[in-house]
Amino acid sequence: MRLNIDDINAFKTPLAKWLGNEYKVDIERLTLYIKDILYFDAEMYYKGLKIHIDAKAKINSENGDLIIEVVEGQAKNKYLVFNLIDFITPLIKESSFFRIENNKMIFSFDELHLPVIFKQIRIVDEEIFIDF
Repeated sequence: MRLNIDDINAFKTPLAKWLGNEYKVDIERLTLYIKDILYFDAEMYYKGLKIHIDAKAKINSENGDLIIEVVEGQAKNKYLVFNLIDFITPLIKESSFFRIENNKMIFSFDELHLPVIFKQIRIVDEEIFIDF
């Protein structure tokens, strides 16, 4: 499967809505870019506090799971700057299909009983290639 930036952008509105409902945040702006790495830029409100999130992440597969590894990421406002993983870890509800380990967000589809196993995920020429 091949995904380009248009495919990724098609998920922005549903992703922002889901994040808003699940984690009680209001996402004002969400921008995603694909180069040799995945770029994420967002403005959101959490408990009335405006937060800017800026991150770079690698996307790959380990043991059939989808791995998003935050290479560089910050959550910041007018006064404070946080490491992105340190900021989101207390907010995220871990489940049987999602967990955070170090700087990796790991999505496992075994517990959902979906026949999805990621063999390889790579970014080439501003596109994401997924082999199942």
